[in-house]
Amino acid sequence: MMHYAWHELIRRKGRSFAAILSYALATVVFSVLISLLQYSERSQYKTLYNTGTHFIAFRPVCCNLPLLKDETHEGFWANGSRSAVMPLNLIDSIHTLSSVRDASPCLLFRFADSATKSDVLVGGFDLQNTVSVSNTACSAMDVVSGRFLAPDDTNSVMLEESYALSHQITAGRSVKITGASYLVTGIINAGIRPAKADIYMPFQQAQQLISRRTWNPIKDVMNIILVESKDAQSHSRAIQEVTTLLGKDKIVS
Repeated sequence: MMHYAWHELIRRKGRSFAAILSYALATVVFSVLISLLQYSERSQYKTLYNTGTHFIAFRPVCCNLPLLKDETHEGFWANGSRSAVMPLNLIDSIHTLSSVRDASPCLLFRFADSATKSDVLVGGFDLQNTVSVSNTACSAMDVVSGRFLAPDDTNSVMLEESYALSHQITAGRSVKITGASYLVTGIINAGIRPAKADIYMPFQQAQQLISRRTWNPIKDVMNIILVESKDAQSHSRAIQEVTTLLGKDKIVS
C-alpha cells in the first residue's frame, strides 16, 4: 500500500507538492486562528474582570415614607415604581464591603407638573462621585450640549435630551419645578441606566426641592443606593452582601 502511494507521489511531483503545501498552509492558518481566539478570550476576560458591574438597591414603598403633600401624584421613585427612603449612613456600611468598589446615595422623586399636566422625574446625585454615579445615573460623557454640572453650581440642573426636546428647552435657559426656577447648564443623553431621570441636580439641592412637597423637611435620607462592584467576578457576591446588609425587604436591580 505504501509502495503504491510513494510511487504516485513520485509520478506526479507537482501535484503532490501543491497538495502538501496546501495542507501545511491550512495547518499554519488554523494554528494562528486558534492563537488569536485564545488571546482574544484572555483579553476579554481581563477587560471584564477590571471593568466591574453596577446595580441599584432600594426599598419598596411600605414604611419609612415621609408624608407627602400630594400622595396620589407624587412620591419617591425607583425602578419604575414607588419606593421608601433609607438612612444615608448605610452608604458607609456598604463602603466596608470588600466586594464593592463604590457606593453613593441618590434621590429620585416624581413631581406633578401642574403647568404641563404631566409628571417629571428629578434625580439628585453626588457631584463628587465619578464611579457609581457615572454607571447608574449620568456622566460628563453624556453631555450633548452645554456642560455637566460643577460642584460650585447653585440652582442649576441638567435635562435629559428627550425631556428637553419635548419641552423645547435648551442649555442656558431656565426650567421651573414646583415653582422654583433653575438654570439649565447642559443637556445629556444618559441612555439606559437604572437611575435615569428627566432632570438631574446635586443631591443637597434635590433634598431642598423635595422638602417643598413633604410636610416635614427630609434630611439624611435617600431612596436609592448606587453601587459599583469591585469587578465582574465579585458582582454576585456584592449583590448578596448588599442585600444581606440592607435586609430582606430591599431590592437590587
